[in-house]
Amino acid sequence: MLNHEILFKRPHLLEAFLFCEREFFLETMGVYNQDNTPMRIGDNYHEKRTKPHSYAIKVDKINWERNELIEIKKRTIGEGAIMQTYLYLKMMQNYSSKIKRAVITSVEKHQKIMLIYPDSDLEKKLTIIFDKINHMEKIPARKEKKGLCGKCSLFDYCWVD
Repeated sequence: MLNHEILFKRPHLLEAFLFCEREFFLETMGVYNQDNTPMRIGDNYHEKRTKPHSYAIKVDKINWERNELIEIKKRTIGEGAIMQTYLYLKMMQNYSSKIKRAVITSVEKHQKIMLIYPDSDLEKKLTIIFDKINHMEKIPARKEKKGLCGKCSLFDYCWVD
């Protein structure tokens, strides 16, 4: 059985969980396909902007004057991006951080979403997600193939219909 505590070590998995529980499960079990162009682009972005480390929180920017995280998304801002960024805010409170805000920006869609910590609705969603993860005992069943499945880093291992 999985434990939601893995998200505090690897919070990027929250977005994977919300996109595809099967992808999340495979990645937590150590199955990960590095040969994926969108994933390499994201990895290169973070490698060029960060020093080598094993920190759990890897945000795009921090505005220290405004005490806010800034996350940049290429396209749309989905639920996964919102929840992952909120988890970053939650985790930063463990470091006595004064950062209680985050801005998620979409480059192509010219969207901005502001998150404030704490947020009772997002806390409830996290609790539901954590509970669901804690009760995962086996690889989730295949679902109907989504349009984005071909871009998934674990597409070759999923065997979706």
